[in-house]
Amino acid sequence: MLSNMLLLVKRAYHQDESRTIQYVSFSASPSASDSNAVKGSLEKLKDSFARATDVAGMLARENSQTPFYDGLIARKQIKIPNIDSIIKTPVGGIFGPYLDANTFVLAKIVEAKPVPDTVKVRHILIGTQTQNQQGQMQQIREDSTAKKLADSIVLAIKNGANFDSLAKRFSDDRVVKIPEA
Repeated sequence: MLSNMLLLVKRAYHQDESRTIQYVSFSASPSASDSNAVKGSLEKLKDSFARATDVAGMLARENSQTPFYDGLIARKQIKIPNIDSIIKTPVGGIFGPYLDANTFVLAKIVEAKPVPDTVKVRHILIGTQTQNQQGQMQQIREDSTAKKLADSIVLAIKNGANFDSLAKRFSDDRVVKIPEA
């Protein structure tokens, strides 16, 4: 009976084979020498980047991870600490390499253009549909008729007709207030 109890106790405290796990941790962050190497390679590209006429092609050949944006960007849209220095760079000039969101970047000023903060816009709306009181759309004129009307308004303006009077007379936009002449 004692041997049965010992067997039961042995089974109750049965332990499977155990394993020891060891691991090694590697940092994915670049070392200082990695960062210096990348910065140095960009420094070597500066002259050819400054001479490049096909900027998009050069970036593709150099396997740039930052795509080329072929457009103007307003100063207030650029959210990087170096904006003042970049803006002062002359057209054709290169700024950098500098660190932007953990990435080294060269900036080339391809074009600079002063644009006003605000513009005055006027329009004459020639509608083809309107919304009735039940919220349904109903046709008020054919597309071809609207096109002919728009063309004749443009011609009248080119020949010296008063824009505001034409807008008051022909525009289907009743929200916009036309100033009295």
